[in-house]
Amino acid sequence: MKSKDFAELVARLTADKRAEKVAIIDLRKFSAPADFYVVATANSEPHLKGIADYLENELRKSSIVSTHRDGIRGSEWLVLDFFDVIVHLFSGRKREYYAIEELYADAPITMYVPEDDEPKAVKAAKRPAVRKKAVKAVKEKKAAAKPKKSTVKK
Repeated sequence: MKSKDFAELVARLTADKRAEKVAIIDLRKFSAPADFYVVATANSEPHLKGIADYLENELRKSSIVSTHRDGIRGSEWLVLDFFDVIVHLFSGRKREYYAIEELYADAPITMYVPEDDEPKAVKAAKRPAVRKKAVKAVKEKKAAAKPKKSTVKK
């Protein structure tokens, strides 16, 4: 199965479990750890785990297993690595905070819409202003997270 077809299958399976805002990010033209990211939002921690378990169980039926699953209880972010496709499952709050779609703002993004079962492409290629804003926001978050140096002299 081609990585694009697999990403669409993963998107459909996540939508089957009522994941929200399912997006497929095409990273084939970038130096990225995978060809595609599938990003989805869950309503709660049990919902997050349920989507991940369902994905793994359904794909295991076709002899497809993830190479790695990561996420700490309470982190509101779960990652499933299928080598060519990496699945990021977030709570709404964490998805907004990490803004993966904005980090790859130059990549084509397809929002999966389960009503008509046809993914719809979203123009993402020519958005330099959005990318600059996202990069600036990430730098500000990192700067705010760093502990401040003490100014007291000994």
